[in-house]
Amino acid sequence: MAEFSYGSARVTGMSHRNVNQPCQDSINLKVIDADKDKYLVMAVADGHGHRQHDLSATGSKLATASAVEVAEFGIRKYGNAYLDRFNETFANDVCHSWSQRILEDSMIRGIQFDPVRYGTTLTTAIMYGNTIVIGKIGDGSVVVKTGNDSIVLWAEDEEIRSNRTSSLCQIDAITRFEFERIDDCGGVLLATDGLVNSLPSFKNLETILEYFLCQLSSSALSTGVEHAIWGLAEQCAVGGACDDTTIVAAMPIK
Repeated sequence: MAEFSYGSARVTGMSHRNVNQPCQDSINLKVIDADKDKYLVMAVADGHGHRQHDLSATGSKLATASAVEVAEFGIRKYGNAYLDRFNETFANDVCHSWSQRILEDSMIRGIQFDPVRYGTTLTTAIMYGNTIVIGKIGDGSVVVKTGNDSIVLWAEDEEIRSNRTSSLCQIDAITRFEFERIDDCGGVLLATDGLVNSLPSFKNLETILEYFLCQLSSSALSTGVEHAIWGLAEQCAVGGACDDTTIVAAMPIK
């Protein structure tokens, strides 16, 4: 049964601190034991934070909760066969779950239901041994270690050039998801755009992943990986893009 070594951090950007705006990013990690197998589910979301998305901090939190809930349900129902179904079912299931959650939140607040106010991106990954499946909507970054190479799967949307990104709040959100499966995954990095927007080049993501995996694989350093990840996130949030920054690094271990 494979185990996992992982660390994460979420830091409020200086641009939000200066106006007393809460962090718009959310993160949800869960190790699931099912039929003597273990799965690591990782979900990262970035609420848009603009005036028309004034509830996006809640939207991102509910998005990561929905992602983990949907993934866990699929794993417990289908076992590792869920990894084969992920691309076909996840987008529809998570969009439905998120819509129900924000509807309930709207009713509690006593406001008219308006998904735009909750707008957020979402990146979800399930690690099972050396297999990883990933589903993403929006401008999250994903880097995967395969063999001796690190591959940047996603670092930015083409739409980012105009400061627009795909969102769960869009009517056609289900069709905007992108998916990937890697069967020789040695590690992964997930991040909101606060990281890549603070770097000279998205290629720097590969170096960052290698650095974190080195720490995660060392028993002497693994306890400090959370601090290392937080340090980078804080640097990006304060001295880089000054945006909220969330980073997750994980790897399978025997």
